[in-house]
Amino acid sequence: MQEQWEWMKEFAMPVELLQSIIYLQRALRDCVIQHQFLASKINILAMHQRPIIKRHMLELEREILSIGREQEGVVRQLSERVKRFQMTVQSQRKVALSEDIVCGYVSRHLAAFNDVTDLNGTVPKH
Repeated sequence: MQEQWEWMKEFAMPVELLQSIIYLQRALRDCVIQHQFLASKINILAMHQRPIIKRHMLELEREILSIGREQEGVVRQLSERVKRFQMTVQSQRKVALSEDIVCGYVSRHLAAFNDVTDLNGTVPKH
């Protein structure tokens, strides 16, 4: 298993791809939080205010779906890069990288990148 981790260190994720994933995750989180807030307040509003809030909620739902579609494409790009890397390591080094190792490495890399971008602001918050 240690050998697999060593090979994973050679896997490079483009900064643009990392930034896109982090940005989309933040945007999705923000939309969901706003939607939850509105949903929690709608029943205490006056009847004439409810349609306005429902429209805002529908707008947020459309935005959430849009972000999800965009995120799907970005994650597909990452998955394709990972698969190519796994095949390269398998054919050249005769080492099979387990899905757990690969997913764990990518997850840790994203988390570390997210922490760094929080500190220096290279990824705008949605």
